Amino acid sequence: TSSPQRLAPRCPHYTICGGCRYQHIPYSMQSDNKVSFIKDLFPEHHPVMRPFICCDSSWHYRNKMDFTFSNDKKGTLFLGLMMPNYRGKVVNIISCSIVDSWFTSTLEYAREWWLESGLQAYRHHCDKGSLRSLTLRRSHTTGDTMAILTVSGNPEYALTQKHLDS
Repeated sequence: TSSPQRLAPRCPHYTICGGCRYQHIPYSMQSDNKVSFIKDLFPEHHPVMRPFICCDSSWHYRNKMDFTFSNDKKGTLFLGLMMPNYRGKVVNIISCSIVDSWFTSTLEYAREWWLESGLQAYRHHCDKGSLRSLTLRRSHTTGDTMAILTVSGNPEYALTQKHLDS
């Protein structure tokens, strides 16, 4: 039976993504659970533990995300987050409530670029493909943004100047 405090998940990827696995729990309860977890993990440090500092908002708080490039055997392309308990499977992220909207629009732009580029996702087990991950950061205080494209170290799959320019 669900708890009376249980919230309806806000994220459309909630059941498969794992990036925000506690959003069905009120934020104050999440904080209490985290404090209990830390106290159980380090019982000898209870007297010196500082108070838990909560975020101002339980939404749009994260300032960094790492997204993975992947494709299945059919050739379907995925750019998103690793699915927990699905060994290497990636869910295409369309929206995310724990990051600023800049993340999802940049992710969509990167997905469109990838489709046009003809590049393949990197497969570590056979050292083939080009694209490994896309790391996005955004400062809440300055608004500065950063995108890092991590590619294969295999020169056979190096990006061309045309890829870099686009």
